[in-house]
Amino acid sequence: MLVMEGGRSVSGRVKQEVGGVGKKHLSIANSLFDRGTRKLKLEILSEEKVGLERREEIWEKSEKRGMGKTEKEKEKEKEKKQMYLLKTEPSEWSWEDQAANGGISNWDGVKNKQAQKYLKSMSIGDLCFFYHSGPKARRIVGVVSVVREWDGDAVDVKAVGEMRRPVDLKEMKHFKGFALLRQPRLSVVPVPDLIWDQICLLGGGYHGDSSS
Repeated sequence: MLVMEGGRSVSGRVKQEVGGVGKKHLSIANSLFDRGTRKLKLEILSEEKVGLERREEIWEKSEKRGMGKTEKEKEKEKEKKQMYLLKTEPSEWSWEDQAANGGISNWDGVKNKQAQKYLKSMSIGDLCFFYHSGPKARRIVGVVSVVREWDGDAVDVKAVGEMRRPVDLKEMKHFKGFALLRQPRLSVVPVPDLIWDQICLLGGGYHGDSSS
């Protein structure tokens, strides 16, 4: 029903008064015309408010239901494999040396405190890129996994597989924040998951990787 007030439709006045709210946020508009004062009262319930209240309700319920879920997620985070990169001079210890005789070796001789810290943080099952350093090499050639944790001076690693195509340092220059580029003197550096995946993509994966 269209109510007229002073020769002007109420619907037109409603549009004028609520125009600032915007159609997007207007879901319910109840107009009550008071004949005594001839004033229009508007009750507006915005979608934004409804959405906020709904999100808060869902969040509150999920918090009540999942108090232990956070702990489980923390445990999962602890169990998650970490990625690293190990540097070696091919003239001293090459991928061929690593892959021979069962592929297990003692990764020792690391003197730098920061590099040692990374070795100490390694857990069994963590993966490491095997990186040939030196002026004529500077490329990732394979992947090893940690089979024994830090025991005071070293960790043990085992060859997993050779890169299907070696990834040269030049191909990694655009990886912002990568410790290999920021701290080139370190012989052990962590590798973020995203950069790990990008390097694997560049190298076509590595032998022994079920996902490649």
